Amino acid sequence: MADPTAAGIFTGVAPMFLTDDVERTAEWYRDHLGFFINDYFRSDHGATDDPDDPHNEHHPGAGEALFVIIEREGHRIMFGRTESPGLGVHSALDAKAYACDAYFWLDGVETYWQAVKATGVDFLEDYVVQPYGLAEFRILDCDRRVLTFGGPPA
Repeated sequence: MADPTAAGIFTGVAPMFLTDDVERTAEWYRDHLGFFINDYFRSDHGATDDPDDPHNEHHPGAGEALFVIIEREGHRIMFGRTESPGLGVHSALDAKAYACDAYFWLDGVETYWQAVKATGVDFLEDYVVQPYGLAEFRILDCDRRVLTFGGPPA
């Protein structure tokens, strides 16, 4: 049997969150968390790669956004549109009182917390140094997913 620990080199992971509105969610992550939005894959798929052609799936007027990958410093999150409103849009809070849907490790967590706070996000837990030594804060995104940010305290 092959040993999976000796095969391949992982270079990242990108969770996929389902959302009813891909553009709204991606823009929220851009505006509140500083992510970069890549090209949207849209419902009006055309046969052209011309960026000025409205039938090109990446053209802003080409129909509803079905999928996008956002990124920040090489870390990616994928957003896919639900098949019907609300289907698959869940939070870990639906199952457990103290949980998160994604944990972001970072250096400079206190300065990032201050920048995020200035954007008006909904905090579940303000900046705190936990008993286990990490500085953390927890927020709700626009789809009510819990995001935790943590790292070494300043």
